Amino acid sequence: MTIEELRERLINGEEFVFDFENDEYWISQNVEGIFLTRVEGSVTQEFKSVDELFENGTINSRPFKEAFTTFYF
Repeated sequence: MTIEELRERLINGEEFVFDFENDEYWISQNVEGIFLTRVEGSVTQEFKSVDELFENGTINSRPFKEAFTTFYF
């Protein structure tokens, strides 16, 4: 999946669970925004939009868009 496909699917309301560097993450959403959560420890980053997630989200101190290239859905 490309980052553009992920963006479109998130805009359409889909949610995802994925593993990255031995940690499980969850992208969820509701009317308040988009949430990127590391399951262990329930560490959550909150964003107002999918674009904000892509621009400001981080996974293990790496920018979300950079880390995305190694996701395995």
